[in-house]
Formats: sequence, structure tokens, C-alpha cells
Amino acid sequence: MIASRSLLADALLLALTFHACISNHSSGNQCTPAHAHTFLTVPAPHPPAMSKAATIHRLVSDPFKPLLSGPVKRFKWPVLAHTGIADSLVTTHFAPRDFKDKTVLDINAGVGLISQALVSSPAHRPARILAFEAEERLRPLIAQYTVPHAEKHGVRMSVHAADHMAGSAFFDDLRNSPTMLGNGQGSGPDPALVRKWDQEPVVTLVAALSTKLGDLNVSQLLRWMGGRAGVHEFGRVPVYIFLCRSFSERLIARPGDKQYGRLSGLAQALTHVHMLDCKPKGVREFYPFKTEVDLLRLDPKLDLPFKHCTFEEYEFVLKTLFVNKSIPLKEAIKSLDPTKTSLAKLLPPEFMDRPLMVMDVPELVQLADAFAQWPLKHEFHEIGSL
Repeated sequence: MIASRSLLADALLLALTFHACISNHSSGNQCTPAHAHTFLTVPAPHPPAMSKAATIHRLVSDPFKPLLSGPVKRFKWPVLAHTGIADSLVTTHFAPRDFKDKTVLDINAGVGLISQALVSSPAHRPARILAFEAEERLRPLIAQYTVPHAEKHGVRMSVHAADHMAGSAFFDDLRNSPTMLGNGQGSGPDPALVRKWDQEPVVTLVAALSTKLGDLNVSQLLRWMGGRAGVHEFGRVPVYIFLCRSFSERLIARPGDKQYGRLSGLAQALTHVHMLDCKPKGVREFYPFKTEVDLLRLDPKLDLPFKHCTFEEYEFVLKTLFVNKSIPLKEAIKSLDPTKTSLAKLLPPEFMDRPLMVMDVPELVQLADAFAQWPLKHEFHEIGSL
């Protein structure tokens, strides 16, 4: 019996070895005892899953791996660090008419890959790029990799600290940019007033806004549009903006949505908001990779919807009333009018039983226009707050 089992095992081994020989011979390999032995051994286990650091190392472009995959590197805004993704975003979502032969302001430029992609695309290639980056560790990388690439293609490019935008030197420099001269801009007592709001803008802004200060940054950007100040003194400057999802959802939210609020009303009153790139949840292309980032285009409206109110009054009304956005207006209005009757007389009666979160932008503007005409507004609110 034992001999029979031994013969059976030898026969099985011979059959398997013969099968291995046939397989290797058909593929052009020589069958050796070593091959036969390998065929019969247990397959090696799968390699272990890549560590988080290794995954980051694989995702980002070579020059930036040491910076972003080191121990605990965190930035206040999303940083794009993959050249292929930057090229894809530019060619797919950036309109050439917004960039070709214009001045581009790249705010929170990270390592400069969006600017580099714009320069690499002949259809998008701007005349000048001003990159602004607050993180001191990142500015040398822009100067090392992106600026020479831009100069090679005839694009003027400079790198600045973020606070450079707050100084008068920035606006003087921008007014005298080659793309400004001959386009209704130039040196003078107030050259910004020469450019009309309905003229084609020669400046485009690209920004990756802070994940922690996103509310303040977006509000400031919208105030520039409303007051035609900041970069918007140079006309109806379009804005390509990278925002973490919690803020992008608030900008595009519609009446009745959970995210609908003050930022929704501000953005949609002043701009046409276009969602250009919204990756499915879990697809992350920016560092830190746990942040989901969307790309939006804010196109300032040619005609603002306000009839009687200023932008400051509109923002004040939204900021005050949206605190209680889910209760009927007849109850929420006491934060504006403690009497609850005086201001209500200027509003359509059907407004009073509706919560603010279901009112669309024209209705919100109508509220602000009524507040602007209300004789008692300075009795209950400080003038400085308006």
C-alpha cells in the first residue's frame, strides 16, 4: 500500500513536471529542474500595500517629492503637485480666451504647476504671469522650475510673497503691464477708471483658496467684485478658483439646499458660477490628499441686480438674516427690525411666511432694496457696519 502511494506520488510529480516543460517550451523557455521546482512551490505572497508616504511619493512629480512626502508637511491651502494633472486641468477646463496674451495672477501658486501648464499650452500662453505664494518653502521651487520654463517661451514671469498684493507697488506694476497699455489702461492720475466694466478684461485670476480661511477669502473676493476694487478695478476679471468641497458646495447651492446660505446669495448675485471640475468623492489630486478640491469659474456679471441697495447693505442683510435661515421671515426679521412691523410694510406680504433658505437671489435682493429704503435703518444699526 505504501509502495502504491509512493508510485502514485511519483507519477503525479512526473505529470506536473511534464506539463511545466510543455508550457515553458511553447513560450520559448528551456525546461530545467529549477523550472520544475519553481512550478511546484507555493506562489510568493502579494507585496504589502503601499504606505501613505509611498503613495504620496508615487503621486507627486519628482522635484516636489522631498517637500511634500516628508514628515508632517501641512499647508493652509490645497497644493497641486502633479504635472500631468495640471496639464489636464488647463487643457480641459481653462478657456483659452481668458489666458491667451493676457496677464495672469496665480494666487497661492503652490509649486507653480498651473502657470507651467498655461505656458506649455500654445492656445493658453499668457503674456505675463505674476505668481503669489505665502509659503516660503514653495517660492524657490517656482523660481527654479517654472520661471525658466516661462522665459524660454517668451512669457514674463515673477514670483512674489502673498502680501505683495496689498501694496500700492503691485497695482502700479500691474497698471503698466504690457497687456494693459493700448487697452484703455496705462499710467495716469487714475488709470483704473479708464477701463470700463463692459470692456474685455485683460487680466485673469487663478487662485487656490485657504481651507481654513475659505469663508473670509471668498467673501473678500466677492467684495472686490461688488465694489470694483482690488484686482477688479481692472475690469470684469474672471476668476478660476480651487476650493475645498465644503466651500464650493456653498457657492453653487440652490434655494432649499442644506448648504444654501450667505455665500450662495453673494456669489450668485455678483457672478455666474460655473462648476468646471468636481471629482467623485475619494478622488484627491491636491496635497494634503485628504482634501477634496473642486475647480469653479466665477464670471462677474455685467449688470448687478441691485436697484436701491449697495453691495455692503446687501451683504449686511444676508449676514444678519441667514443666522435664522430656517424660520419664517416674520420671525427672523426682528434681527433687522426689532419692531417686526416697520420694515415688513415695505416687503410683499407673501415673503413673511417663508424662510430665507427657500428664497432665490432676486428675492434676497428685493429684501436688501427694501432695507436700503427703510427710514429707520440707522436708528437700529451703526452706520459704520453698512
